[in-house]
Amino acid sequence: LREKGRAWIVGGWVRDLISGYEPNDIDVATDLLPEEVQAIFPKSIMVGEKFGTAIVRLENTEGHGYQCEVTTLRQDGGYADGRRPDNVIFGTEILVDLDRRDFTINAMAVEPKGPLMENDNPIGKLIDRDNRGINDLKNEIVRAVGNPDKRLGEDGLRVIRAFRFLSKGDGGLRKLEPELGEAILSNRKMLGKISKERIWTEIRSILSMKNSKDIVRIMDEYRLFEEITPGLSINHDVIHSDDHLVNLALIYSSENYSDVELSEKLGVNLRLSNFEKGEISFLHGIKGLQLDHSS
Repeated sequence: LREKGRAWIVGGWVRDLISGYEPNDIDVATDLLPEEVQAIFPKSIMVGEKFGTAIVRLENTEGHGYQCEVTTLRQDGGYADGRRPDNVIFGTEILVDLDRRDFTINAMAVEPKGPLMENDNPIGKLIDRDNRGINDLKNEIVRAVGNPDKRLGEDGLRVIRAFRFLSKGDGGLRKLEPELGEAILSNRKMLGKISKERIWTEIRSILSMKNSKDIVRIMDEYRLFEEITPGLSINHDVIHSDDHLVNLALIYSSENYSDVELSEKLGVNLRLSNFEKGEISFLHGIKGLQLDHSS
């Protein structure tokens, strides 16, 4: 990409690297247009060409296939429906692109200097406007980029995503910046515009974390579950496991619905698969089971 234009590593990979965690998937931003990316990598999957996103696929990388998401730089467009931009304006400046991202700790980029592959000491330049991302990582704060009401209004799923980023990955928690917390309270009904599948993806990720119990408690304080699973109460007097479906069953274990009734309600609200509904039904059905440890 950098032989034809400019490219930066962005988002969670940068956040995790700076935080001292092992980064996982790399997301790349480039000033090349989607068709230019596809011309370089013909096997790319154009998953969101309209929005500038391609899945670049490389074969025989260290003996196996490799893929990463490459997105053309963007400028702010309108978000009338709170789910997707009305129009996408491709950009040329990385700082402008970072300024339209969700939270400061996700709005950093690395511009590589020299080759990354087969290089024992790869280096790069960190791009972080006013050091806002670095400072918020250091102070363990989740803060919106710019005006929090505007950021949440662009994509209602960010109301939940903010809570996913409370996790530091080691069992510790970051704090919500107060203005962002107020914006979450006033924008929580935006979740009604978001597909239930996208909401379940975020909830599933949260319930898979070491500190899921604490994050669920904070989400409930901000009344998110009133929007996600209306009419169902959250049980905070449970010990979470390392399985997201077990944890989903646990947080609703105080409900008196039958196993089938609860699984159907959660299935509707979260668009659970038949397998997931079956698991929840089974787990809710045995919640009162007493185990004999004498043998």
